[in-house]
Amino acid sequence: MLTKIYKIFLFSGLLFFFCTSTQAAVVLPQAKLILASDQLTVKPGAKIKFSTWLNASALVSAVGAKISYDRNVFDILKVSKDKSIVNLWVQEPKKIFPPIGFGGGIMYPGFEGVGELFNFELQVRASTTTTSSIVSIINDEALSSDGSGLRLISTTTPVTINISTTSITKTGFANLAIKSATHSANNWSNNNSKIWFNWPAGYQIAYGFNSKADTVPVSSLKSLSSISFDNVKDGTYYLHLKFVDQAKATKVLHYKVMLDTKKPTNLLVIKTLPKKTGDLLKISMKAKDVLSGIAYYNIILDGKGNKTTKSAFSLVVKQPGSHRLTVRVFDKAGNFVENNSTFVLK
Repeated sequence: MLTKIYKIFLFSGLLFFFCTSTQAAVVLPQAKLILASDQLTVKPGAKIKFSTWLNASALVSAVGAKISYDRNVFDILKVSKDKSIVNLWVQEPKKIFPPIGFGGGIMYPGFEGVGELFNFELQVRASTTTTSSIVSIINDEALSSDGSGLRLISTTTPVTINISTTSITKTGFANLAIKSATHSANNWSNNNSKIWFNWPAGYQIAYGFNSKADTVPVSSLKSLSSISFDNVKDGTYYLHLKFVDQAKATKVLHYKVMLDTKKPTNLLVIKTLPKKTGDLLKISMKAKDVLSGIAYYNIILDGKGNKTTKSAFSLVVKQPGSHRLTVRVFDKAGNFVENNSTFVLK
């Protein structure tokens, strides 16, 4: 896959290909692959949706890994990469026996933030007697965009699927919590297509999902341990869960998600170009974002990024020749808009 790799790009002016190297890559944990599922506790025969994501705090030009699962427990039903941040697939994820390998490149100047890679769906075999099985990402790598070939990756967390033929009831609410692999509580997100929640099995559940903070659900009780919502409009929402245990005691929990899928607007970039090597490139910029607000700017010169929360930034240009400048502005949900330009320094 991408392990021990050299890369060359020529995609919109850059060629991209992979070949193996005999020298181990340096690892800087500035990127992580995320594996999320819409259910954690299921019955034999159940269908489970999975989604893979890249979470990068540095510019990434290539990403790859393998999805591992037990073929004696699961059958793969479908694979989709319609909304992928990958522009050029070297190895497309396909509906094959595990592991499912994938890898590809991302157009210059690369990707940072949280972006979807691909989705797949597994079905638990009806004949299985296994009570739990792990689905995981292995051999995961993400390569830096700055031409150094550095591996930017940190440890990923596998997903454990619990399989049960009975409805287990619990008494008490110790360590009870709502979790989401797709949305961190109280943080902005630009993912409105998949909002997945889960919680410990063994309770009867009433639920509600709305924009009011303290709703007590009054829906009919169901034996649920997960729920999902798709294509939700921008705004602030709360999942409300009322748990009922075996002794008929109740507890209500809430989980806040904030959605913003709109890019910042009115990006204005003013540049004072250097006259010779060693001079400063001076940049001032401003933009607007109505919902989540501006988070930071990334000034990318020849593939190397420099993040700032200020509206003015300067850097020394050390080499003569042609240079490519990209100014990106990010909002707090991860949406961005960019301004591209080139200049020549003699």
